[in-house]
Order: sequence, then structure tokens, then C-alpha cells
Amino acid sequence: MTLEIERKFLCTLTREEAIRLSFTSRSIESIYLENTPTSSTRVVKDIHDDGQVICKWTEKRSLDPANLLARNEIEHVMPIKVFDSINSKVYPTVTKHRYLININDSIWEIDFFDDYDFVIAELEFTSIKEADEFVNFPEWIGLEVTN
Repeated sequence: MTLEIERKFLCTLTREEAIRLSFTSRSIESIYLENTPTSSTRVVKDIHDDGQVICKWTEKRSLDPANLLARNEIEHVMPIKVFDSINSKVYPTVTKHRYLININDSIWEIDFFDDYDFVIAELEFTSIKEADEFVNFPEWIGLEVTN
């Protein structure tokens, strides 16, 4: 189990700007088997630019229901056949395209959703102190939506 420390923001980048700024991208399909305000269990299929496909089982549990900045995360690689056997029509499914952008040695994950009209930028940290003190935001970062 690892501790995921992550802040999330609305983002004003267009897809064209994200493509221009990114060093890699991938398509992601997430099937949510459980999703509450403080925990989630999902299976994820990542299809990378080079064609590589990686499927994972991911569980996230918040440490503090009032603060979703830090969550315990368990993640296991799973066979593609297992992912494909789960009926995405039974469970809520989110599809998106993720672009990774390096700004001042910070790797931003920019998500464009297929079925939603907003863009989310995520940044992971190595400590809560680092996350709390971070102020070096690009101009395309908007309202924080971590919680």
C-alpha cells in the first residue's frame, strides 16, 4: 500500500495546447466497482501512445473524510482478459485522454473526458507539506477541486 498525495484543479488548456505541451499521452477507461466520497475501487485500462496496454485494479481510501489530499492506494496489474470480462454497462465508466506535461520539473496530468465538458489537471507530491506549500502554478490552472 502506498500513500497517494495529489492536488486536482480545473484547467483552461485546450486539447491542442495539451498536445503541443505534452511529452506523452494515453487513453484511459476506468470502470468503478465502488465509488463513495471517501473510497473507490476501480479497474483501469491504459492504452499508451506506443500501443502498450496496461490494466490495473486500484483501490483508494482517504485518510480523512474532510480532506482528500492524501489517500491510501493499492494497485495491482491485472490481465487484460479480466478487465475485458467486466461489463462496463453495469458499472459507471469514465473514459478520458491524459496528457503528461513537464513544467518546472513538475509532471502535470491533464485529463480530457469523453463525456464531460471540463478538464482536470492533477499534480502528485511526495509529502503533504510539499503539497501544502506548492505555489508554482502554470497560468492554465484554475479552481482547486481536490476535495
